[in-house]
This record gives sequence, C-alpha cells and structure tokens, in this order.
Amino acid sequence: LNQIGMERAWEHLRPGCGATPRPVTVAVLDTGVDLHHPDLEARLWTNPNEIPGNGIDDDGNGFVDDVHGYDFVSLDGNPQDEDGHGTHCAGTVAAVVGDLHEVQIM
Repeated sequence: LNQIGMERAWEHLRPGCGATPRPVTVAVLDTGVDLHHPDLEARLWTNPNEIPGNGIDDDGNGFVDDVHGYDFVSLDGNPQDEDGHGTHCAGTVAAVVGDLHEVQIM
C-alpha cells in the first residue's frame, strides 16, 4: 500500500484534510451488491438520467433502468447481489465508517 501511495490518497478523501474532498465513484464488477445493506445504501451511485422501473432506456446508454448499475449476467438493470461476494467487495470499498463520506459504488 505504501508503494501506491494509499495512505496519502486516503487522506485526500477525509473531511478536514486540507484539500477539498472530491467524490469518487468505484465500479464493483462482481456478483452485484445488496441494494438494501445498511452500510451501503447511502453509498450507491444513482444514474441521474434514468427513471426507475419504467422499462425505458431514458439516458440512451443501451441499458434499461440502470439506476444503480447493470446486471450483465441477467441482462437487466437490477444489480442486486444473489451471492454475497459483490456486497463484501463493495463494503470493503465504501461501507459507511468513520468520517469518510465521498465514496459511491456502482
């Protein structure tokens, strides 16, 4: 972690670090994410150009109802985790802990 400057990068995400924290969106390519997990709900990326549940590709990106991402296995806009592994990975990236508030997961 020292070789990639992890601690320095982490400090730039923390409020009061002297730098202006910028939101970071991390795409987790795995088995999905538990969209109702209490530590992750507030961290879900939301596609501002998609209307949930209307069956239309509102933003014209080729994916229907991709409000919080896309399920490339089931080919739908519901990335709900059926396995648990993706939720574990997403939690490692963005669980609500301490005062780190600028990470979203897709």
